[in-house]
Amino acid sequence: MRTAPYALRVDDHGLQICHCHRSGDTHVADFAAGDLTGFAAWLSRQPREARYRLAFDLADEHYQIESMPRARGADRRALIARRFAAHFGDSPVRWTHALGMDADAARQEKIVLHGLARSAALAPWLSMLERNGARLEAICPATLLMGHFAPRTLKLDGRLLFVSFTRCGMRVSQIERGVVHFSRLVPGVRSLADDWLHELDRTRGYLSAQPGGTDELRLIVLDPAPKDGAASPLGDRGIGGGIERIAATRLLPAGAVPTTTSMAAIEAAQLHWLARAPRALHCSTARGRTAAGAERLHHIALYGGAVAVAGAVAIAGFRWTDAAALEHQATAVAT
Repeated sequence: MRTAPYALRVDDHGLQICHCHRSGDTHVADFAAGDLTGFAAWLSRQPREARYRLAFDLADEHYQIESMPRARGADRRALIARRFAAHFGDSPVRWTHALGMDADAARQEKIVLHGLARSAALAPWLSMLERNGARLEAICPATLLMGHFAPRTLKLDGRLLFVSFTRCGMRVSQIERGVVHFSRLVPGVRSLADDWLHELDRTRGYLSAQPGGTDELRLIVLDPAPKDGAASPLGDRGIGGGIERIAATRLLPAGAVPTTTSMAAIEAAQLHWLARAPRALHCSTARGRTAAGAERLHHIALYGGAVAVAGAVAIAGFRWTDAAALEHQATAVAT
């Protein structure tokens, strides 16, 4: 019987861990940013068959929508790799999603790229997992988990602008059809009591200048307070439309990690979703891409070897046939 995975969540404050069972999620441990020694000691106490999944919620992660020529196979992969490198350099994680054909440009397609502008907050935790031989089966951005699960949980559709609060700050994410198109973390703004409307205005101003603008963009605030609120008049301060306030605790299904002073409802929901994240939300890593490339080369080598052997056998067969015919002719002449 397979053991339940550990769900790890990395942010700029450190690492949170829970154990995700079918019967419910259990909070396991917290490690402050930089406490790699403590994390290594915890890993050493886990069984060898333990499985891990990791989500990250960092200020240095970004989304980029690109329009590029339609291509297939190796040409398409090379084109995406060049676009990704231009925006994110050597990001240790990457995620791409095809949005379909570009309605504004013939023979062009749109894709979403996700990566880290800087990896300092994530790389040490990944290195420690690798150094300890941990079985890391999935890495997911927390924003992708939000984009995929939150609209389904709250039964929302259309173009959405989610505002959520974690221990690191205020996250604003534009979500369309379950896919994140834009996300921004504002450090230090942790509740509705802070000057969050100013930052929301700035974000709306930026999005209004992008293709598609903010038309029909439904604004949802996941209120960290425990009570639900109806439509709020807070939107009258230049935001353009009312704000729908929904209690963040509504994201928590039965069995999710209970919220504590060290874990907000959004963080608990992300850990719960991580254990159930579909493969489409998994990031690729440099190590995984290297392994995949080596596997492709291995298959090519096997296939090439099989073809070479088959060719050699065929050539040998032809030569044997020719030799037999010559021998038969020589026997006929001799008689």
